[in-house]
Amino acid sequence: MSGNDFKQKIRFVAYHFPHKDQKMDFQFYCKSRVPLTKRATTVYETVEVYEKIFFPHIQTCLVRISPERVPLRSLINIHNQDGIKDIYQIIDFTTKIKKGEDIVKPSGLPNIMLARLRSKDYLVFDGHHSLLSYMAAGRIFLDEIPHLIVSGNKGFLNNTDILVFWGPHAPKISPKKWKNFTVNWQNPIERQLCLRKQRDMGELFDALGEKIQQEMPHPGN
Repeated sequence: MSGNDFKQKIRFVAYHFPHKDQKMDFQFYCKSRVPLTKRATTVYETVEVYEKIFFPHIQTCLVRISPERVPLRSLINIHNQDGIKDIYQIIDFTTKIKKGEDIVKPSGLPNIMLARLRSKDYLVFDGHHSLLSYMAAGRIFLDEIPHLIVSGNKGFLNNTDILVFWGPHAPKISPKKWKNFTVNWQNPIERQLCLRKQRDMGELFDALGEKIQQEMPHPGN
């Protein structure tokens, strides 16, 4: 097996968690190298293997936050406004965040998961409700929230890797045209694949902002 063949059989999963005692100057960080076994061929399966095998044993380190901070509004969404199914979950999460809690899975794994793209952008493939909640709670930058970043051996995922996020509709999408589409799992299957309306999480948050504010509990209620 050549060195190049070996490199093609791994992905990297980076764990990021804000270190609250340092006023966001530092964050807990650990980057794990996950082999692409038969159980970890897609990005989703890579995360499953990471959660079961790697995450319980990670040893985090404190790293200083880069001055080149990533705005949450710049992250790329895979759902339009009508694909966000539960405003009340966003309200509940926002309330918890404002009380000092973080939104994580029972294992402690962050809900928010991102794919690192060749363009150096980030695609949100899981955790839209959680991310919108952090935005509603006033968080601005990526280093202010718990998240995972999945990348390939070259530092990014290829377009063909990320088509899995569109599920059974992936064969309908040209790898070079994926930014034109979102998905709405609440629709009947023939209408789940949608043309993109909101270009990023900023536009998605703006589209939902009024509804979120209307449902937020007010002091004294």
